[in-house]
Amino acid sequence: MARVRQTISSRQPPTKKPRRRKERPPQMRNPPTKRKPREDSPPRVLEEEDSWGPEESKRKDGNLLWKLEFDAMPQLPEVGDAFESLTHLREHIKVCHVAWRRSYRHPANGTNTARRFVVSCTVDDCGFFLKCAHSKSADGMVVKQACAHTCRPEDHKRGYEHVTADVLVRYFRDDILQFESSRTNLRDFRAFMVEQYGLDPQKNITHRAMKLVREEKAESSYCYLRAWLDSLSRDFLYDVKQEWARTASGKSRFQRVYVGGGSLADCARCARPVYSVDGAHLSGEQTHGGTLLIFSGYGPSSARRVCILAFAVVPSETCEEMTWFLRNVRDSIPSLAQEEFLLVSDRGSGLVKEIADGVFPNAQWRPCAEHLVRNVRAHYGKHFLPSEMSDAFRRMVKTLDTVEFRSLFDHFLEASLTHEKGCLFTLAAGDSMNPYEKDIKGYLPHPSAFCNIFFKVPCHGVITSNSTEIANGVAKAIGARRAEVMELVEALLAWNMEKKAMVSPVRS
Repeated sequence: MARVRQTISSRQPPTKKPRRRKERPPQMRNPPTKRKPREDSPPRVLEEEDSWGPEESKRKDGNLLWKLEFDAMPQLPEVGDAFESLTHLREHIKVCHVAWRRSYRHPANGTNTARRFVVSCTVDDCGFFLKCAHSKSADGMVVKQACAHTCRPEDHKRGYEHVTADVLVRYFRDDILQFESSRTNLRDFRAFMVEQYGLDPQKNITHRAMKLVREEKAESSYCYLRAWLDSLSRDFLYDVKQEWARTASGKSRFQRVYVGGGSLADCARCARPVYSVDGAHLSGEQTHGGTLLIFSGYGPSSARRVCILAFAVVPSETCEEMTWFLRNVRDSIPSLAQEEFLLVSDRGSGLVKEIADGVFPNAQWRPCAEHLVRNVRAHYGKHFLPSEMSDAFRRMVKTLDTVEFRSLFDHFLEASLTHEKGCLFTLAAGDSMNPYEKDIKGYLPHPSAFCNIFFKVPCHGVITSNSTEIANGVAKAIGARRAEVMELVEALLAWNMEKKAMVSPVRS
């Protein structure tokens, strides 16, 4: 028995023979296909200089030398030439290789220190070699050995790797600013460099250079931003309130600004008593991570134009910033503190409603009906609220007819009571619209919070915060949301002046 067990345990599991793959005849094999490059993207590897043609190559070389501030093609330093420091030597060699359309490398580790500088060509057969050392008599770097390039520019197929970010910022700053406002600025700038100068900077290098240019632009604009905002208040009678913060290094940094009054307050005299407030994210260097707050309204019924009554640039959309903004709006437009009006917003009731109740005691807050439709469709599903039912929900919010409102309300209430997500509306026990004798907790608040039939203030058919959304869309379309503070304020004021000319005052 033991022998049988030993025999069975010693057996190896059967191995499966590999399946032989039938070879196709040569005539059946598909030829390899090359992937076509995108037409809108610049080539990764530059074309050879010979393919440009003599006239094209001469034009690109002339543009490149003019940008690099050379009168003619630079020559290799001769033996005995002295440089002030190692930094000047490295900068000169780097710019010369950009003009030569060649690249170099450091042959060995430890050869380039604070007192030595040795480079050679990246092409193995090229005889380029440069060796420099520090000299006490010259008090700088002196060239000890120098051999010129024997290779051709088209031999350097890795591109021009010495087109670094500092070279682009120093010599091609004006070209970078031309493509700053473009959405495809990175791709367009690289294609422009290939077309004008024959250079193809790397993608990460170009992105770094554009970021450095934006930072320098934002830093330089701080010098006259405060004076320009003061001139708006002094010369154009705008109500401008700016706040600056002091950094640890002692420098002043922009924090927030409010702009109202002036021609903006004139629009409030002809606007209907329905306003909206909203925020939009900003992506400029000065306002990166900040928010643009807009307080807007509609013109008279005959014109129905969107008017910006006040706006502010704040660090973030918090309760403190929103309170500061609405208090400034109240100070700029004193009539809002006495009259009754409707305030529409797409933000949560916990933020704007409490602030509006404290700043504007006579105001009635309501959420945006369009955002309520989106939230209901996301919560209950598209089958619960298709397109035709979405229109019916908007009619329920907008109508002033009691019979029509009750029929639409009963329809949505019965449909939601059988849904797995629960009731749509929040109803209290004893309410005339509640068919049960108990409290019902629903997804939306009571219809009196967003339906026009319950509001005492005339709504003029406005159920959304579309006026503020239009203003945010205009700021995005003109590129103001990516601009700096001064450009953003100037663009919004200019757009509002065009709208003001189309609105005729109908209210005192």
